Amino acid sequence: MQAQSVSYWPGRTGYYSYFILEDYGLRKLIDVNITYSKIMATKLLEERLMELVRARYDKNPESTICPSEVPRTLEKDGEIDNGTWREYMDSIREIVYRLRDAGELQILQKGEVINSGPSEVKGPFRVRLTSKPTI
Repeated sequence: MQAQSVSYWPGRTGYYSYFILEDYGLRKLIDVNITYSKIMATKLLEERLMELVRARYDKNPESTICPSEVPRTLEKDGEIDNGTWREYMDSIREIVYRLRDAGELQILQKGEVINSGPSEVKGPFRVRLTSKPTI
């Protein structure tokens, strides 16, 4: 039996560590746990993103946030480990593009709304709420 410790996706309270027991075929179970961790982290990032853009929208509908503000505020609030906010940037970018495609957010670069995909956008961008939902 061969076992190795592997650290994966950062969780709310630190890294989830798993032991892979290759001889017993537990790889599938480990993948499920990692997927669950990613789903929970994605949900937390999306909730904070929408909270921040709505708060900014309430002050001024034209104001924007930098996507890095999301994991930075989570780090500041102790929701993620100190020094790990950069590890969440790929996830927050994916969330931003998904919400942009759903019509909830606008992505701006140099003050102009952009509709390009992630592979075409080079450099920093900012995000704002498209419009406040009336609920």
